[in-house]
Amino acid sequence: MKTIQPTLPKLSLIFMIAILATMQAFAQNTTNESKESKASIGAAVVDYLGYVIIDVEYTISGTDIIERGLVYSTSVNPPTVGGANCINIPISSSDAGTFTERIDNLTEETGYYVRAYVKDSRLKYSSNVLEVTTGVQASEPPNAVTTFTADPDVNYVTFDGDEVLDAIIYVIHGVEGSTAPQPLGDAPDGTSALSYYNSMYLTQINGSITNYEFSSDIAPDTEYTFVVYPGNDGPFDPKSNIKSDGAPSVTFRTLKAAPTTQASGISITEVTSTSFTINWINGNGDGRAVFTNTSATFTDPERKVDPTANTTLSTSQSCVYNGTGTSVTVTGRDELENYYIRVYEYNNTGTPIYNYGVSTANETEVEGTAQWNGSGSDWTSGTNWYTGTAPTSSQKVIIPDISGLTAPQISTTETIGELIIEQGGELTVTSTGSLSVGGDLTIEGNSGGSGSLVVETSGGLTVSGTSTFNRYIPTSNWHLISNPTSNSDITQLTGYYANTWDEAAASWENLTGSSTLTVMNGYSVKNSSGSQTLSFSGSFNNGSQSITVTNADPADGTETYGWNMVGNPYPSAIDWDAANGWTRTGINTLAQFYNGSGYDTYDWDQNVGLSPYIPAFQGFFIYVETSSTTLGATNDVRVNNSQSFYKESQNDTTPQVELQIDNGINSNRSYISFFEGATDNYDPIIDGPKLFGSAENLSQIYSLSKDNKKLAVNTYAPSTIEEEEFRHNVVLGYKTNIATTLTISMEKCLAINDSINILLVDNYYYDTINLRTSAYEFESEDGTIDDRFSIAFEKTATPNTISTIKDPAFYAFTNNGELHVNLNTPLKNGQIIVYDIYGRLVISKSLTSKTKYILELPQKTNIFVVGVLTNKTFLYRLGCSL
Repeated sequence: MKTIQPTLPKLSLIFMIAILATMQAFAQNTTNESKESKASIGAAVVDYLGYVIIDVEYTISGTDIIERGLVYSTSVNPPTVGGANCINIPISSSDAGTFTERIDNLTEETGYYVRAYVKDSRLKYSSNVLEVTTGVQASEPPNAVTTFTADPDVNYVTFDGDEVLDAIIYVIHGVEGSTAPQPLGDAPDGTSALSYYNSMYLTQINGSITNYEFSSDIAPDTEYTFVVYPGNDGPFDPKSNIKSDGAPSVTFRTLKAAPTTQASGISITEVTSTSFTINWINGNGDGRAVFTNTSATFTDPERKVDPTANTTLSTSQSCVYNGTGTSVTVTGRDELENYYIRVYEYNNTGTPIYNYGVSTANETEVEGTAQWNGSGSDWTSGTNWYTGTAPTSSQKVIIPDISGLTAPQISTTETIGELIIEQGGELTVTSTGSLSVGGDLTIEGNSGGSGSLVVETSGGLTVSGTSTFNRYIPTSNWHLISNPTSNSDITQLTGYYANTWDEAAASWENLTGSSTLTVMNGYSVKNSSGSQTLSFSGSFNNGSQSITVTNADPADGTETYGWNMVGNPYPSAIDWDAANGWTRTGINTLAQFYNGSGYDTYDWDQNVGLSPYIPAFQGFFIYVETSSTTLGATNDVRVNNSQSFYKESQNDTTPQVELQIDNGINSNRSYISFFEGATDNYDPIIDGPKLFGSAENLSQIYSLSKDNKKLAVNTYAPSTIEEEEFRHNVVLGYKTNIATTLTISMEKCLAINDSINILLVDNYYYDTINLRTSAYEFESEDGTIDDRFSIAFEKTATPNTISTIKDPAFYAFTNNGELHVNLNTPLKNGQIIVYDIYGRLVISKSLTSKTKYILELPQKTNIFVVGVLTNKTFLYRLGCSL
């Protein structure tokens, strides 16, 4: 038998080798993995803020880490783990990574060697060595800030202190609800924010704390607490040292943000000449400030300045209200100024933050009164208005006295607010123009006259408000007036005695409460309290107006009938002499105007007498030649003339004289004129009957036509005074209800050659004076005197030869009040002319075939010059005396 050897040992050896190889590989792998754990230092930062410190950044890699940390020493040899200066770091759940550790309590100006290390289950591994050197720590500032206040705003805070420290200032702030800031235990970088309870920040301020603006994360309407720490810098690098004790703090609430809703709805009410009220709707602010200016440009108010309000207006920007209300009344208004208004909504009363978003909702304008300056006549030109612009559709307009200025004319379509035409003011709406007045229209009057408004034939005028005409009534005497409006209400004359003239009865008729006022009718009014202003209100008369006028007895030779009192129907003067616009067939050319006692005259046909312009509101008398006719007028007769009383006519084309009688209390006038077509008898239309007044202490003068009509205007043919030599006598009469001294004078002489003598002959005293050189004074009883005076218009030929005393052609002497003239030769076709010592003609005797003449001399004169005029030659001049 044979025995076989088993193979197990061989297999076991292989298996063991495999196991050993596996174990070796596992051990080798384990050893290699542990060798991969390591540490490295990347950076170190040296900082100084109360302490000398080093912040070291290092990186750890690997696994199975048991320990890590830093070691450092002042020796150049690498510091060892476990030494005196070894900082062990407990293992955390995150073994590997980058870490920063702080080494503090170091020595100034010392070099240090720093190494990081890591320890796993098998070995300890260390990093590279980092060499760092500390510097000099800054000294602690000697002083803390002792004064500290804050001025908060919605997005920044300004700190105010009264000290300047040679230090860096650190300001720490925290919001409401946080822990109050405390001194820092570390030394932070002064240029970056340091988080403190998620709401605290540190800011570095170099130098003084005064007026520093801090704006980091400041919220409106929030409470903050601020602390201030001064700190010092080291000689190099920022090695700061904080003064941690005595740090002042302040707690405050920041201001609210600007309001989000503005004030709006500005309106202007209660406007007067000196004030107005501003109204508005409040926004959502704590208050609002109202500003005014006379220009449209505003400077926004300072955000943190609470303005002081003054309700008196200024010509510059000013605050007129500051508060929580919704209106303010301002005074001191200048009517000629435009006032612009803004309302600023604000928060934080006392320290306002304004809403500057101004819009039309919180900005408006109070237009000033547009006053005419008379630079030109164009209504639309801004240069003609004191405001610099033509009136707007809502603006009040004033037309002042235009004396020395150019009156405005409207030739386009215009709309305004209120219109006032002051005394002396004039406005014309031309035929191409139209004026719409949205408010009232007032024409003012005073002792100097009234304003005037003329609307030409095709011009337009509409007034939404009330039209009022004011006429000044100077005394408690009677005055003739008319109504310039369509308002017939008699109550407009309340407080006045009022009459109208009854032509048929030739007498005054009292008006009663049931009477009405008629357009173009005249009225006599009187008040008992002296000067007053009489106002008529209604729609101003415009366009064609008319009235029926009558003569109850045209054949009556005394002119008792036919007088009609009419009136100017317009709010402007009218021209009695206008070429177009009048309807007055059968009406005498005279207009008679009451002067307070008697009547003054204007004759439109001859331009004789007073001014042809009849003022607005004026009543006057006319004389009607037929039983009934119409006096009519259109806009063509309207003129701008603001006079209150009649003035002397400036027309000098019609030869005429104006005679006046004066009794020392009042005076009266009459006219003698020379006009083509006139005769020596009464000429209807051309001649003007005398209208006698009945006032007390009244003396009135007139002349008589050849057929004995008493005339205010007595007209003769121009040929009467055109011969080479002539003498034309006109009988002059007067009526006086007072026995007194009277004076007759020639007040005016127009277009009559100077070579024509105008002589007043007193037939009672055989007295003759030249009215060109003097007036005549005489005594008179009361009554009507038609035979005492005459007016002589006389022209003598220029003498060619004058006889000398050596060869007299006649001689003359006086005896017992008589003048004896003896001619050497009978003469015909000549005159004996006698003048007194004053040059007044006292005798004019036609020559006949006689040679002796006896003439009666006036008793008031005793020295005469006697001449004989024949064949255009003075034969002799001889002086004689009684």
